Amino acid sequence: MGQGSYSTNINMQCLTAQRFKIALVVTIPLLLCGLLFRQAAHLPQTLHVNKPVYRLAYSPNGKYLAVGVGEHHPRPGTSGGEVVIYDAATLTPLKRIPAHHWRVLALTYSPDGKLLATKGLDFSIKLWDATTYSLVHSIPTQDVVQALAFSPDSQYLAGVTADSAPTLFTGKVSLWHIQTRQLAGTFVAKDIAVPPFNVAYTADGKTLRVIGQDALKHITVLYNLKTAVLGQGAGTRLPATAQNLGYWWHAAQSPDGQWIAVQAGSTLQVRLIATGAVLKTLKGLTRFAKSLAFSRDSRLLAAGDDKGSVYIWDVTTGKLLRQSQGHHNVINDIAFSPDAQTLASASDDGTVKLWRIQ
Repeated sequence: MGQGSYSTNINMQCLTAQRFKIALVVTIPLLLCGLLFRQAAHLPQTLHVNKPVYRLAYSPNGKYLAVGVGEHHPRPGTSGGEVVIYDAATLTPLKRIPAHHWRVLALTYSPDGKLLATKGLDFSIKLWDATTYSLVHSIPTQDVVQALAFSPDSQYLAGVTADSAPTLFTGKVSLWHIQTRQLAGTFVAKDIAVPPFNVAYTADGKTLRVIGQDALKHITVLYNLKTAVLGQGAGTRLPATAQNLGYWWHAAQSPDGQWIAVQAGSTLQVRLIATGAVLKTLKGLTRFAKSLAFSRDSRLLAAGDDKGSVYIWDVTTGKLLRQSQGHHNVINDIAFSPDAQTLASASDDGTVKLWRIQ
């Protein structure tokens, strides 16, 4: 091999090394940026409310997020239960409503998007215009309402209360007619061993499904609304839903009316409401789930635990899609945006986290 060939090889090796260095200089920052971008995509946006947050509700069109807050023991001269309305896209606070004297226990928009119903610990339900957020009507109650639900046509509002007795609870369901603002009917679910946690109408508006547990560990109680409004009965129980579950901690029903999610001990199950059959046993939840929620299309199920972590599962496959620590205290409520692209979580730590769902 000649001297010229040797020099050429050396030059080519040097050129290759230089190109490799240049490639590293260009590629490594790009890889780091990509990694940071992916990490940032999994980090939530944070709303600093600076008071314990108890309830969340998206407007039906997804444009607004209502946040119910309140101190455990409000200071004199302050409003204990406020509702803050945010622009869901920009997260800009639009309105702060001094809604109740005590913290907000229930919060829901009407399906037509015209009203926002709130319930505080001060024995009143309030209806707000969802455009101006001015007070439309205040409904006094004798009991602490734990859950609210509008009928699909937005004509009725159902509220569920639980009156404690020495050993059992008695669940009471009240129905108010929105147009007349009058009580349309009241009926009682006797011998409920724990308070009802959830209430929802079926899609046809003819049946109200109350999630509660009686002494026989039954979960779902169905009420024929026509019968109930006329005062001719207290509904029928669906005994098969919770067989062999034992006493459960929290439950949620899917918007399509097919499934119920129940946590009992360390077990989180999705069951068919019609038969009680177990559809999926979901893995990954190790703590007490203070809140459960389905997405509007019933495809996803989310949980928030008592240590500030959120979980998201695909209901049909049972796959855990996400587990993230975001809060520094218990998560009181979670809510999917209508398009199921965002999960909002509310905590005692005074923040709301907005999680993008990939």
